[in-house]
Amino acid sequence: MRRVRHWQDPVTALVGAWMVVAPWVIDYQGDHPAIVNSVATGAALALLGVLSSLVFRHWQELLAAALALWLFVCPWALGFVNVKLAAFNAEIAGSAVFLLAIWTMLSQDDQQDEWSGTIFR
Repeated sequence: MRRVRHWQDPVTALVGAWMVVAPWVIDYQGDHPAIVNSVATGAALALLGVLSSLVFRHWQELLAAALALWLFVCPWALGFVNVKLAAFNAEIAGSAVFLLAIWTMLSQDDQQDEWSGTIFR
């Protein structure tokens, strides 16, 4: 059994899974852009969290942080800021994933080895 290197990665996967089911759990399925965004971004975060748990690369954390920033701004960019539950959910999930990604990058043991040269190894 492979040991998870960072506890933050499975949590990111769980947040992603939450975003996939959130439109139906908290009932904002009436707003199409909010649903599509929640499911697509959530699926990407869930997959990224699982992959990061298996094989860690810094680019995965950078991508998670970028997706998290997208979640934070998407209510305004996609025009569903009026759907309060959807907007609040996206902002909270985005904030959480962003903090988890930054925390993982800053707490990396071999940070100097991974960050020197290229991060796309």
